[in-house]
Amino acid sequence: ADMSESMRKQLLATIMSGAAVNDPERAIALLGSLPDADRAGMAEKFVGALVQHQGKDRAIEWLASMSAAELESDYGQSLTRSVFDKVMWAGANQSNASVMVADMERLASVVPIDEAWIDRSMGQLRGRKTIGGIELLDQIARSPALSRIPLGESTFSNAVDDALRRDPAAVARWLAANPDSPIHSEVSSMVENHGN
Repeated sequence: ADMSESMRKQLLATIMSGAAVNDPERAIALLGSLPDADRAGMAEKFVGALVQHQGKDRAIEWLASMSAAELESDYGQSLTRSVFDKVMWAGANQSNASVMVADMERLASVVPIDEAWIDRSMGQLRGRKTIGGIELLDQIARSPALSRIPLGESTFSNAVDDALRRDPAAVARWLAANPDSPIHSEVSSMVENHGN
């Protein structure tokens, strides 16, 4: 009897996760040789195991070793998302915006980082720290590599309005403590207009 499609994928994912731990080079080659439909579905689980056991640098190096055409394929895109999320998760988990931005700078040298990626990472941090989004945007604005990324009004309101709804005092404390922040004026004008 043929194995069901979902069982086959589950088995493959389990094998790949184990391989990521024991022999990441071989696992990466194996993953590359699978049919596209299998690879795209497995990327997330595999990257999770790779980051957990080999560290986030290894995952970033792997992306760096891929060709532009590979990165643009469905598999490459799903892999990039998985690496980005897992690498960002590590810094978000420590509620540490500067770790996240340092990792984002490394990722930006490999794949183009834009506002959508920044929003994605902000979502991870905001869930753990009320003013996390503001801290992240502050660190990004101080980064020579990332400060050139154009950020729209919505990214700022994502960070500031969310924090104001949850803890306006924390936002006021951040403004008082960071008068030299490159985003100080944006944040304070959003505070003034909030609720108007």
